[in-house]
Amino acid sequence: MAWSLKDMMQPVIARLFIYGMNPIELEHVFKTLEEVPLLNVLTLEQKWVELWETRAQKFRKRAEEAEEKGNLRSAKTFRKYVVQFDYAQFLINSNEIDFKKAIYERFERDYEKYTKYLSGKVEKVAIPFKEDKKLVGYLHLPKVVKEKYPCMILFPGEGSCKEELNTLAREFAARGIVALAWDGPGTGNSLFKESIKTGFDNLEQSFKTVFEWLKNIAYIDAARIGCCGLCMGGGYAYFASAHNTEIKCCINLFPLFMTQVDDTKIPRWMINSKWTNYQRDLEYAALMNEMKALEEGAVACSYLLVESMYENWMPQEAVTKLYDKAKGHKEMIRVEEEPVFSNGETRLHTMPVGEQMHWLKHAIADWAVEQFK
Repeated sequence: MAWSLKDMMQPVIARLFIYGMNPIELEHVFKTLEEVPLLNVLTLEQKWVELWETRAQKFRKRAEEAEEKGNLRSAKTFRKYVVQFDYAQFLINSNEIDFKKAIYERFERDYEKYTKYLSGKVEKVAIPFKEDKKLVGYLHLPKVVKEKYPCMILFPGEGSCKEELNTLAREFAARGIVALAWDGPGTGNSLFKESIKTGFDNLEQSFKTVFEWLKNIAYIDAARIGCCGLCMGGGYAYFASAHNTEIKCCINLFPLFMTQVDDTKIPRWMINSKWTNYQRDLEYAALMNEMKALEEGAVACSYLLVESMYENWMPQEAVTKLYDKAKGHKEMIRVEEEPVFSNGETRLHTMPVGEQMHWLKHAIADWAVEQFK
């Protein structure tokens, strides 16, 4: 079976749409790629990044010019485009670590510039962690000033970063909920600058550290802190909520526990590649044995599970078990639409729910408001 470039890149396309990418920009890039002889995966990676970075440079310049002239509405839009083009580059799972790191550093710098234009205050924070390291994140504050706010902790999954969590963070902030988007172990700044790798001990300690740090923020209501995560971040949010009775609510979007997935369904690069090994503190088999501990426990707080009948990694019985063992008030949203940007062979488990994020982000944020009342 001959796959087109779009077939190969379907998981990336879906995630870009979640992040608000203009489809016309995507078509321009694919049209150019289809005209270039691509000899191997490395050539594709390099050309993909080159094309998106060329577009990013163009809009960086336009943003700077707009700022110099005081055209801040235009500057905001141009900064947003730059971040989206950075994100397109970041989604490439390159085994060239220095190449990947340089992409992320551009993404991080550009996103910080973009936050200056977002409604409400967006505060960059550094949370002290073990061994004098720090967990960097953004607190997205609501526009309406209050003495105390509820807070939702957003958990990034493997290969993610705090910048990718913007889509969810903005919806919570718009509804009066502070959102903490942070780089957990093996992600973003924690990975590239602090060398905090994915491993059970790092994950468990980071969850406790973030929660205790938030409780000491003057404008955070410590009695109204929730957890929200998608993909592996969903599994992290579930574990963190199950082992902390002070958590008010938990939201899971297509939660993933890698230990419950048949290895034959996981792309080989996720099991063993230079990029995935760089993110982890153990080799795959040893890490999976350690990460079984994440399956322990059950949430007692209010729980919302968003899952799909087209989930193709987590066994349906494992997803159902998460819901059934939840002890408190619980609700489920089941996505019934089949993904349109993938076929069976290129579909990742994120896509059935991910393609519906344009409305799900509103539904889960509204649900959170109800739990925090």
